[in-house]
Amino acid sequence: MNKLKENAFAIATAGTAVVLLVMLYFFVFQPISALGQKEGELDAEIKKLEGYNNKKKTPDLPTKALVGALTERAEAVQKSLDEGMKSYDERFAAFKQFFGDSTTVGDAGDFSAKHNDAMDTAVKNYREALGIQVDPNAPTQLPELQRSSTTGVTDEKKLAEAMREYWIVKDVIDACTKLKLPGLQKIDLATGRQQDKQKSPYWKPIPVHVTIEMPFSQIENLLTELYASKRVPFVLETLGAARKPDTKGAYQGLEKAAQFKSLEEAKSKTYAQLAPEPNLVVDIKLYAIEWIGAVAVEVPAEGGSKKGEPKE
Repeated sequence: MNKLKENAFAIATAGTAVVLLVMLYFFVFQPISALGQKEGELDAEIKKLEGYNNKKKTPDLPTKALVGALTERAEAVQKSLDEGMKSYDERFAAFKQFFGDSTTVGDAGDFSAKHNDAMDTAVKNYREALGIQVDPNAPTQLPELQRSSTTGVTDEKKLAEAMREYWIVKDVIDACTKLKLPGLQKIDLATGRQQDKQKSPYWKPIPVHVTIEMPFSQIENLLTELYASKRVPFVLETLGAARKPDTKGAYQGLEKAAQFKSLEEAKSKTYAQLAPEPNLVVDIKLYAIEWIGAVAVEVPAEGGSKKGEPKE
């Protein structure tokens, strides 16, 4: 007991020291540590503000007026894009239609027969309009159509592709008929489709290769007719022309003189009347634009990824 009394002062002193150390940690060291952290955050904000004063890093200070102007500009750009997309949707709508200008295929079972009949009718009308005689002994009947088969196909996407092939064939044949060009040899819709790849998320090309014997002077007229189509949006990719070997000899060294009574009479004669223009074998590679439309962006969940689906 005497020893406890003798050491009471030492115990009290030690307890006081422990209390002081605890108070020192909570009231001195911890606030100093928090102050150091806040000082670091303040330094970062100061550097950020200094960046605003640097014209190279921040040419435009992000004020409320600037934010408002940028928002207004973004809304105007979006409005223009929406109007542009709408005009494209309207322009390409006819190319997506089926028989009878319907937006749906209807009875898929009857489509193949209608499609084949329409193709055959287009070729038949072309031959009759321009007096083309069919040679039953020829290996292929002109014009030759290379296209997708629709026999047994019920998938609406594939039927839609076949329908667009018909619109392309019809427009090419109608243009040749209008210009009285009986030399249409081939319309190939199969080869290019296998080789070509989609170049844009908004549209994809439908390649078509046209081979035709025609005068050089009519090439521009034919392309003009195709580009004027109200249904098929054609784009020219390449064009090549070559003289037929069997026509070269007849025109080599050709010199034809003609006498006219007056200048007016000479002007009234066409070039074809003076020297008939030989046909060339013309290869025209085009593609028709199949419009897909804008991509509707799906807002992802937390940690997810964006998904886009084409809007028909």
